[in-house]
Parts: sequence; structure tokens; C-alpha cells
Amino acid sequence: MRPQILFFALVTILTIAFGKPAIELLRRLKFGQSERAEGPQSHLKKQGTPTMGGVFFLLALLVASVVAFFFHKDILPLLLVTMGMGLVGLADDLVKIKVDKHGLRAWQKSILLVVFAAAYIGWDMWQKGGVYSIDFIFFTWNMPGWLYAVIMLCFFYYVTNCVNLTDGVDGLASSTIGVTMFSLVFAFEYILKDTAASVFSAMVLGACVGFLVYNRHPAKVFMGDTGSLALGGAFSALMMRTGLPVIAIFMGIIFIVEGVSVMIQVAVFKATGKRVFRMTPIHHHFELGKWSEKKIVTVFSLVTLVGAAISVWCLMIN
Repeated sequence: MRPQILFFALVTILTIAFGKPAIELLRRLKFGQSERAEGPQSHLKKQGTPTMGGVFFLLALLVASVVAFFFHKDILPLLLVTMGMGLVGLADDLVKIKVDKHGLRAWQKSILLVVFAAAYIGWDMWQKGGVYSIDFIFFTWNMPGWLYAVIMLCFFYYVTNCVNLTDGVDGLASSTIGVTMFSLVFAFEYILKDTAASVFSAMVLGACVGFLVYNRHPAKVFMGDTGSLALGGAFSALMMRTGLPVIAIFMGIIFIVEGVSVMIQVAVFKATGKRVFRMTPIHHHFELGKWSEKKIVTVFSLVTLVGAAISVWCLMIN
């Protein structure tokens, strides 16, 4: 049995097993979702649904990674940055639940995200041994280390936050990330010959599949920032690991569009007082256009699948 199948199955089973008692504990602790009054009115019925569910799939990922580490040492940096981003999300969720519904201040969250992203980028630069470049499919841009660090830090921060924004409809973040991880399992194993990254991708896929048991519509639990920032960190780190981070434009097309929609909405509203979209992130635009949550998840996942196929092709010709 290939290790990817073994660890995918292990994380899926552990996530499902941890899920039921974790949801009950979250409910007893009254760690419920607080819906925004300015959000879609259909979401008000979700008020009180247990949140911070990312804790139990991260626990499953951690347990499996400890086992995998004995066979694939290079999993460690991927695991650490994923858990680090998850800790930032955990702090944000706890503040939202217990102190202030708005969570950590933007600058507080940003500093913490940058710290963990910088640690991973530092490891990546150490691995490169002083030669820094970014591949753009048909050409390579060589650059000094400081510029590489700045570009990668901006990339990591932005992409991680875009994944975080995608978590706003039952099953959306876990479905779209799941599609990207499925493609990365094969890309790392058969194109890039990086078994450690392939195994880690399989484990994140298992976390998404196991979580969907409880998060598919109608959701019994939400992952919260604990889960979405962790998944964003894992996706960003794996995109860097491919050596061709620009393919995030295709692989993570839904995440990028979600982030860009917010930027456009804010910029245009400040300049003109008018809105481009009914509501952002853009999945809410479609919700207010009478798309069901299931339809949004299905369409967005299919778009992600097409983007993933283009990304794999790019890796093959690079």
C-alpha cells in the first residue's frame, strides 16, 4: 500500500472519530458561531452552531504526522507552519467567543501570521543554499535574498488569508482545499518526486474529507479560523514547495477570486460609495443571487478542479 493511501485513511478515520466528542464538547463549552447582522440573513439560523472545529482535524493531522515523521523527515516544516497558522486562528476564535466578536485586531493577527510565514520562508531559503529565484513556467527570475523573502512573505500572507475568506459557506473551504490536495498528492509524487510533500498533501486531504462528514450542508460544526488559517498555511507552504508558486493563480483560483472580490468591493465603495457585488467575499454575492449553498460548493469545487488540472499541466511542462 502506498504511504499516501495509508496516511489519507488514517487522518480521515481519526478526524471522523475525534469529531463527534469534540462537537459535543464545543457545544457544552458554548463555543458557538456568532453570525454578523450585516451578513446574509439566511445565516442567522446558524447562530450558535459549534465553531473552532478545526481543532479536531488538526489533532488528527498532528497524530498522523508524528507517525509519518519517522519515514519522511521533510514533513516537519509543513506540519509546523500549518499548526502555527492554526494556533493564530485558535487565538482569534477564542477572542471572538469569549472577549470580542470581532476577534483579534487586524494588526495583531497579521503580526502572528507573518511570524509563522517568515519562519517557513527562512527554512525554505536555507534549503536553497543562497540561490534565490522564482519560476514563472516559461522563465525564471533570479533575485537577491531580501527580495525573494519579501515576495514570498507577501505571497504566503495573501494566499493564507484568501483561503480564510473562502470559509463562509457549509463545506466550501474543506471541499476546495480538498480538491487542491488531491491534485498535489499526484503532482508531488509523480512529477516533482517529493514523497514527503505528497504524503502531507494526502493527510490534509484526509482532514478535509473527514471534516466534511460534519461540515457538509447543513453543517453540524464550523472549522473557524482555527481550521481555515491552518488550511491556508498548508496550501501556501505546499505551493512554495512546488518550486512554481505562481500556479497558485490556477490551483487556488477560487481563493484568489474571493480575496480580490473583497479588495475590489472595499476600493470601489470608498471611492464612489457604490458596491460592485451584492456582498463579499464573492460566495455571498451568489448566495444573495439565490444560489443554494450546495450549488456554490459544487460550482466552486468544479472550478477548482479545472484550475488544479491546469496547474498540474504547468508543473509537467516546467
